[in-house]
Amino acid sequence: MSAQDPSAVLDVALEAIVQVLTPSPEDWERRKRCVAWHVQQLTTQLKVPHEITISPFGSSLSGLCLADSDIDLGVFGRFKGTPLEALQRSQRKSLLSMLLKMVHRAHLARHQVQAIWGARVPVLKFTCSMSGLECDISLQDTGALVKAHMMGILNYHSSSLSPLYFLVKLWAQAHDLNDASRSTFNSTSLLYMTIFYLQQLQMLPALSELVPGELLRQPEERLLQGENKKQWDNPKQLQLLLQAVRQRTADWQQQYQQRQQQQPAPRLGSLLQGFFQMWSGPLSNWALGKSRDMHADLWRGTWAPGSFAKRHIFSLQDPFDASDCPARPVSQGLPAPAAAPGAQLSTAQHTAAGVPLAADRRVATLLHIGFVPSLHKSAPPAQVMQTLGLEIDSCSMQLRLTAGRVAQLQQLVRQFSSNSRCTKRELDSVVGRLQWASDVVWGGPLLLNPIRRCGLRCRKPHHKVYLRSEARLALRWWHAALQQFNGCRSILGRQPRPWQLLSTDACGVWDTEVPGIGIFVDGGFCGLTAQQCRQLYEDAPAVEAPIQLWELYAVLVMARLYGSYLQGQYWQLGVDNSNVFAWLSKGTVKGKVCYEQALQYLLQLFTLEVQLDFRLQPFWISSSTNVLADAASRQEWGTFRSALRDWLRQQGRSTVPALAFLQPC
Repeated sequence: MSAQDPSAVLDVALEAIVQVLTPSPEDWERRKRCVAWHVQQLTTQLKVPHEITISPFGSSLSGLCLADSDIDLGVFGRFKGTPLEALQRSQRKSLLSMLLKMVHRAHLARHQVQAIWGARVPVLKFTCSMSGLECDISLQDTGALVKAHMMGILNYHSSSLSPLYFLVKLWAQAHDLNDASRSTFNSTSLLYMTIFYLQQLQMLPALSELVPGELLRQPEERLLQGENKKQWDNPKQLQLLLQAVRQRTADWQQQYQQRQQQQPAPRLGSLLQGFFQMWSGPLSNWALGKSRDMHADLWRGTWAPGSFAKRHIFSLQDPFDASDCPARPVSQGLPAPAAAPGAQLSTAQHTAAGVPLAADRRVATLLHIGFVPSLHKSAPPAQVMQTLGLEIDSCSMQLRLTAGRVAQLQQLVRQFSSNSRCTKRELDSVVGRLQWASDVVWGGPLLLNPIRRCGLRCRKPHHKVYLRSEARLALRWWHAALQQFNGCRSILGRQPRPWQLLSTDACGVWDTEVPGIGIFVDGGFCGLTAQQCRQLYEDAPAVEAPIQLWELYAVLVMARLYGSYLQGQYWQLGVDNSNVFAWLSKGTVKGKVCYEQALQYLLQLFTLEVQLDFRLQPFWISSSTNVLADAASRQEWGTFRSALRDWLRQQGRSTVPALAFLQPC
């Protein structure tokens, strides 16, 4: 095959995409730590009579998940003697409400927990405070574990299932077709479609071939129907089933590899093309109301006649329960603009006919009613793009301001910072330009708040606005930052590194005879007394200064000492002082206690973030959790060594990084 063959180029590109989508060993380790932490925290808080276990299920258990996929945690067992699937709706809500309180008490969620009570399966959705991954907690039965284990076994023995499924899922997400809440495909239906397609190519067996009939109480029924479903509540029976399925799948795969020696397996590009070709015909017929009595049956691996209790557009049969349709959300269709071409088509019709969805359909609507596109402002795909003076580079992963734009901002801030008052129109103009530049300048969005608040009480554009001292100080910071700023910052990952790697603390004179600060940075640590701080830096607080000032100073010293290690990364910072957490989150200092000095520390911290190109996201933790930094601040090294051993065990490490600037004091 020639190197210039388009099909070969396509295969190489698709394999590269799959490699990016596939979770790395570090991603798997992060997911495992997140699951173990959640299970431990929730299990220790269960105090009511129960036989409940918390376990991952779905793609988190089968391994068919992307690097940033949600973590699905299921609650299994009995609640007060009643199986969870037999609970009334009010009882389920009561149990989920109890879990919601437990999540808050254990500080598992980074932000507010979203409880979706009206869903078919009520669920709690939140962002994990440790890993930054999205987590879902819901009440499940043993059937969810059976399905996940079966999919995991197929994935383990098939080299084509996960790459093709990842590409199909990526295609669905790109076309807004992977959201069941918006009447499109859920991930389960996309997975079943992929498996059924591979079954037609004889690359995967029918699921009925993998299950020995002697293990089923009702051999004529499927795994999760009738009496068969009840027997999997027994762990021993479930293990016997999975062991038999693994053996039969391995035997089938060995036979497939022998056949493959005579006829090579199709490449990834051919598989993806064949997937769309195979499903385009059934989708078109189902969308038009034809052949809905023919189901895609993964249990037998063939098309089979049958009907559901309710009519569904997408006739995909659940391989474990013949009465269920995994693609039931598609039956509701999608609303569309009446004037747009193809607006009356349902989701399945759009998918089959290739009519654009979501944003593409809105563009079609605008063209239909007479809007003319501006072609001279359009550009083909590129790796470097300029828009409104902002340059985005996807190769070096950087955002840059053009030199001319930086010079304009410097001149604007220099002229404005010398004034004590201005009109509301002038203030809004400055805030607008700085707001635009704050996409590149770390700390900029927070330090716009003091400037913006000056004009809140003025209604007319010509009204005079008096710049408060806080606003003038923020403008001086902008002036200094732009002078030292090179107009460039890295595009950091969306998920910050967890706070367990970065925390600070301080102790006051009422705790110990001499105040001090403690710093913990990814296994390295530092403990300084007030005298040692004053020897390093002249701006250390007074011994009798309030504890919140020492806490903020500890963050500043951490950035000064270890800024080169933090450079180019996005970090969560664990702090146990509510005042400091509010100051860092809002970018301003409230209160009259040491106001000027605290604000100076805050501005210096933001300047270091700009200069060294790193970002800190404050995260509040309790004092009892902040053991490492607290012990370092008190110089209690025995307690620190014990806590450090526990930390190393949790992180799966044996030693800390051998970095010269992360040595103990």
